[in-house]
Amino acid sequence: MSAQKKHGLGSDRGSLSAEAAPDKSDRLDETTGPTAPGRFLATNGLRPGALSAGDRAGDYTIHTMLDRGGSGVVYSGFHARSGRAVAIKVLRSELSGSPEMIERFVREARAVEGLDHPNIVRVYDWGTLPDRRPFLVMELLEGASLRHLRKHRGAFSPDEVIAVLTPVCAALEAVHAANYIHRDLKSSNIIVSDDCRRVTLLDFGIAKLLHPTPSQTGLTSVGHRMGTPHSMAPEQILGAEVDARTDVYSLGILTYELLTAKLPFMADTRAEIERMHLRSEPPRPSADAPVPRAVDEVVLRCLAKAPDDRYPSPSEFLDALRSALAVAPQGRESGPLRECEAVGIFVQVQPTSGRAASAGYAVDDDDEMLDALMEAVEAAEAIFEGAGLAIPMTATSNSVLGVQLFAPGEPRTAADQCREALVLARRLRDDLFALEGAAELLQITITVHADRVRVASPGNEPGGRMPRHPDTPSISGPLLQITQWPIAEGATVRATHSVLRYIEPQATGSDE
Repeated sequence: MSAQKKHGLGSDRGSLSAEAAPDKSDRLDETTGPTAPGRFLATNGLRPGALSAGDRAGDYTIHTMLDRGGSGVVYSGFHARSGRAVAIKVLRSELSGSPEMIERFVREARAVEGLDHPNIVRVYDWGTLPDRRPFLVMELLEGASLRHLRKHRGAFSPDEVIAVLTPVCAALEAVHAANYIHRDLKSSNIIVSDDCRRVTLLDFGIAKLLHPTPSQTGLTSVGHRMGTPHSMAPEQILGAEVDARTDVYSLGILTYELLTAKLPFMADTRAEIERMHLRSEPPRPSADAPVPRAVDEVVLRCLAKAPDDRYPSPSEFLDALRSALAVAPQGRESGPLRECEAVGIFVQVQPTSGRAASAGYAVDDDDEMLDALMEAVEAAEAIFEGAGLAIPMTATSNSVLGVQLFAPGEPRTAADQCREALVLARRLRDDLFALEGAAELLQITITVHADRVRVASPGNEPGGRMPRHPDTPSISGPLLQITQWPIAEGATVRATHSVLRYIEPQATGSDE
């Protein structure tokens, strides 16, 4: 997952702190609660409202504003003596008259300060300005939010999803062990470092203390709604009790988003999104991503309306997802890993009732259409296997991918294999349309694309895709990110530029 060029927090990119700027739909319903005294630091040279370069927040000097969020303004800054770069989050001036908002800000500081975990943003200090607005001093993170990465590069491959969710689930387990619920888990609150070695969970502004002691009076009572509409669990919307399974629901939303590059529930209004969370059946990831159908069961269990029907913890969810995606646990001993070019043939089969009707083909019910679709996918798998192509994932209900690794040697070898892939794609087209009812009932598109892959010994690549057959190598990498391919539209067979550059260096793409 490569980082994009740096810019402000408004695009979820650049120097990021514990608050990623929300969309308008992300704004929260704040609740009321008692006021508690914060911890005070000496402050000098500050004026009410916006802070400017050179202003002070305790022992820290403001450098520049990074962004404004729903409840706070985030600045970059540095410690006046040590020079350590930090992020400073200050309560927005228009909210400074609310004792409840001040206490919520202080609660965030206390919550994160007690969570010493490598995948949770670090809070170094906190205090108040002369106008009594609280501020948090946090580590300054260089990286991109998952939301930014998803918007700019599309869906994540299964091995990337596991690589991201493993530290996220570890962070949530630490949060839950400390008696908190995050309640606002979403892609804009998770940062991936520029070197892709660290994933960090942010923004504990609405974290819920589950069992407060008499000195830890909770801010949110039953009947109040807290969260972001797109990722809120039904019990949050209803203002009911929350627990660890509330965060598991949000994990289901996040998993669907990473695999498909879109959210499961989308609508024009907050009210309609909430209605969908409460009443609508969630879509299946396999309908929009080349993942095994077993993944549907895992995600749909996370998105169950009743908490009792969900996974009880993030770790149990992660184990189930890893098993469904056939991704090896991290830390498993791996065999030799190498990178190479490969060519992939992606077959997508869809029902086309309009073509059937115009051809005068009588369809009694959906079963006939489904039978034709499944027969076409199974036939494509058999052709791939007969041609010696690897099938690096279980086929979905309407698609299958075959991969041929380029043999090492001269560029001529790659060109020959690309030509062979195109010949096989045309054969697939002819054989699939020759199936009974296929020409009338189905729309079949076949795309041939070349890209890099990572290859390990069978079953031994940590965090990577397991092969369909145990005697084939484990394959992962960019080629398996199907959502990034220029899939054929209106053409039965398409060779992308990545393939034609081997065959015809001046070509840009070919449709048939």
